[in-house]
Amino acid sequence: MEAQHYNKQLSGIALKLGILASVVTILGLPIAISQLHDILDAKLNRSIDLLNNYDLQLSLGTNPEIRYALEDGRPVLITNGGKFTEDQLGDYIDIYATMLGDTYENNLISESALCDDQCYYLESLFGNQEILTYVKKIQNAEGPSVWSNLAQEAFRIIKSDEGAPSSTLRLLSTQT
Repeated sequence: MEAQHYNKQLSGIALKLGILASVVTILGLPIAISQLHDILDAKLNRSIDLLNNYDLQLSLGTNPEIRYALEDGRPVLITNGGKFTEDQLGDYIDIYATMLGDTYENNLISESALCDDQCYYLESLFGNQEILTYVKKIQNAEGPSVWSNLAQEAFRIIKSDEGAPSSTLRLLSTQT
């Protein structure tokens, strides 16, 4: 008789604990969803902050002039009739190497944010035969690890952009 009484008490406690667990789960779900949204917002904000930092770097020194020359299809390097030294062009490419290599590959910038902000400039940079020739020259002189996979990564990102010109994709695909 006493064992039955304890069994009833244990069954009642188990039922109450089950109900309590269900209530906690139901109430906790909106909190978990809210936290997930906060995490996604933080990632987007981090992407925007990092891209703003790169935009700032690209607006300093000779970088804007290099960017305009690339956009206009003008030669960049002095040796090709442009206005810039190899060091200046190397510094410009280094910004993209950091953006694509260190930041993007480590998932600190989302692909959509990167493409929205930089696809046009990636196309003008890596869709330019003079730039691709220069990158190959530096890799041959300093080793293939310099700017390794930079054009390939740019190609992949540009390819994901539906508005990418087919001429840029063809040029890049022959270089990868």
